[in-house]
Amino acid sequence: MLLPAPVPGCARGTAALCEMNIRGRERWSPAQWSGPGALVDCAHRYIGYAFPMTEFREDPMRRSSVILLAVGIVLIVLGAVARFAVTPAVSKLPADTDIAIKYSGTAHTLLNAQALQQGQADKVFAKEVPITIDRTVTVLENHGNTAVVKDTSTMVAGQTKLPTARTFAVDRKTMEATAPPEGVTVEPASGIAIGFPIGADQDDHYTLWIPNLQAAVPVKFARTDTRHGRDVNVYTAAATGEVKDKETLASFPATLPKTTAAALLAALPAETAAKFGAASAALPDPIPLTYLFETTVETYADQRTGVTIDQHLVRTITAAVRAGDKTMPLTQVLSVEADITDDSQRAQADKAADSAKKLTLVSVVVPVILAVLGAILLVLAVIRRRPAVQEP
Repeated sequence: MLLPAPVPGCARGTAALCEMNIRGRERWSPAQWSGPGALVDCAHRYIGYAFPMTEFREDPMRRSSVILLAVGIVLIVLGAVARFAVTPAVSKLPADTDIAIKYSGTAHTLLNAQALQQGQADKVFAKEVPITIDRTVTVLENHGNTAVVKDTSTMVAGQTKLPTARTFAVDRKTMEATAPPEGVTVEPASGIAIGFPIGADQDDHYTLWIPNLQAAVPVKFARTDTRHGRDVNVYTAAATGEVKDKETLASFPATLPKTTAAALLAALPAETAAKFGAASAALPDPIPLTYLFETTVETYADQRTGVTIDQHLVRTITAAVRAGDKTMPLTQVLSVEADITDDSQRAQADKAADSAKKLTLVSVVVPVILAVLGAILLVLAVIRRRPAVQEP
């Protein structure tokens, strides 16, 4: 509603303006129609009516409207904070990570070190032995975005046990090996050390740390798949080279006495035995051994959380000797193939589902609810910015 402008300098014009019943307010008496005070007071009322949110208006509804507006803005800001600040903060390796995974499979070849030392050629190698591998991944310490993680595994094949224990410093967001915190000793590493990150990329830019080779090798994104109701990314990696890991080397003989080697010849393929026999005369006694490693790894990582739900492992270690500038493979001392058991797959899938729900709650549900509530309050603030018109 537009109010008529008073005639400049005319007290009667001012009084005429204020004489109007402004939204049910009292009329002015003739005594209030003249003098400078009348003009100021009239302007005060005019502005309060035309601009109800200005400081001139003493509106009982104004305070509630402002409160609604302020709370609405706060809720929207909190929603943005939850989405863009809190979500990245929780999208990383949990500080209390303690995972147990079980594998089962077969040792196609397994060295019997005791039989080798005793020269029992017919018992040196066990074939097609069922195996289990128990692996645990535990966060020992957290230093901001860096976690100190212990990765242990024990392969059991009959009476033979092959334990390994490694400690890494990993970036909790990228899951790649990183520099350790000051004063903490870990295994030097690079690339993916224990598992894939949350929301892992479907490409080939990752590398996988191979402890036996003390090197990182390229990872290839192969395809997508499903495991126990979870969508997974399938990554593959393959590597060959000389074993450099001291813990692995300690599980096998470092040297081979020539008397033992003579007994071993009967267990070798004819071609290999002939080459070794011809070269052995020039070798020292005992004969130094080196070991060659070959592996393929196929990992099924949850698309949302990066949790490893399934994994197929193939590992082969071959004893070899150096003759001059050549390395002569002798025989496999370990050849295993294993997969995560079905029970462990289910447990890992359940963990992935729980983690995904928490991430969705923080990254989607909470921000949306806060934003919607904030928007509703803003609308209410606009609606309630003026009181209802009261008829005289």
